Order: sequence, then structure tokens, then C-alpha cells
Amino acid sequence: KMPRNNSRRGTNGSSSLLKLIASLIIDAIGALTYLLPFLGEFADTVWAPISAFLIYRMYGSVLWAGAGFMEEILPGLDIVPTATLAWLNERWGIANWIRGRR
Repeated sequence: KMPRNNSRRGTNGSSSLLKLIASLIIDAIGALTYLLPFLGEFADTVWAPISAFLIYRMYGSVLWAGAGFMEEILPGLDIVPTATLAWLNERWGIANWIRGRR
């Protein structure tokens, strides 16, 4: 069972829920570019820096923002929910849990 980490700013109650909803929207917009024939890759080049900026503003992490940028800019990776993974990391510390530092 992953530990719950409520010690960080923005991880309690409604604030955390709002961040999750915002993260899901960011990831959904990124995935929706697949629905734009021929414009999808152009849309990704526009959305990548916006997505990275939003992830950075919400989670304060250059690493997660960079991952979000790369996920959007590289072909075929739009399905990865980077913003939601950043939320999971903030909420439950999944990066440490994956590395075995429970």
C-alpha cells in the first residue's frame, strides 16, 4: 500500500481534487490532438509548451514539466498521462515508491 503524503502544499481536500481535475484536462487536451488529422502534430507543437508550463505551475517541478513537454512533442506518446502522474506523485509519492523508497 502506498503511503499518503499530505505534508506538501496543495495536497489536501478540495485543492487536491481541483489539481486532479486540471491534470486530467491537461492530459485529455494532449490526447485529443490525435483526433485532428494532419493538424495533430502541429497542435502538439503548440500544446507542448503550454502543457509543460501548466504542469510546472501546478507542481513546481522542472522534471515533470520536461516530461510533459517531451510526451507532447514526441510522436506516439500523447497517450501518457504525464500531468496525472505528477498529481499521483505529489499525492502519494509514486516516484519514491517506484524506486523502492517507501
